[in-house]
Amino acid sequence: MRVGRAIQPSVHGGHAPEHFEFVVLDVAGQRWALPLEAVERVLAMVAIAELPGSPAGVIGAVNVHGEPVPVLDLDVRSGRPPRERGPRGRLVLARTATRRVALPVDDVLGVVTVARDALGAAPESVPAPVAGLAALPDGVLAVYDVDGLITAEEERAVSAALA
Repeated sequence: MRVGRAIQPSVHGGHAPEHFEFVVLDVAGQRWALPLEAVERVLAMVAIAELPGSPAGVIGAVNVHGEPVPVLDLDVRSGRPPRERGPRGRLVLARTATRRVALPVDDVLGVVTVARDALGAAPESVPAPVAGLAALPDGVLAVYDVDGLITAEEERAVSAALA
């Protein structure tokens, strides 16, 4: 199962971890998750500055302690139309293999621990960059592939737009 960099933490003592922790997000009324170790922090929604020359799905940038951070639209990346979240939304700062990104979400619902055997592969039909599915007692949770949130081509375009 391809589950992304952050779901495959380093193996200690030759043993794979028995449990994984995920930050659960509400995006357009659907529950998604990010690996906890990929999430830096959650911020209140702030104004997003336009980023001319950025690729589709990158809605702008925010300033985080002097660093411009691109904002990726999870709606667009999940095959839904873009929408405003308003001041009640949140920005999740996450780290991909190449950069820090900000992800606007409707809410952050908390952290869950999932047993390794409760993780399964994502169906090929899912348009979002999904690393896998986590079976929970109250339903299934789709886990974003953190490194799949931005392609190498988009990364180059974002770097040029931020320069």
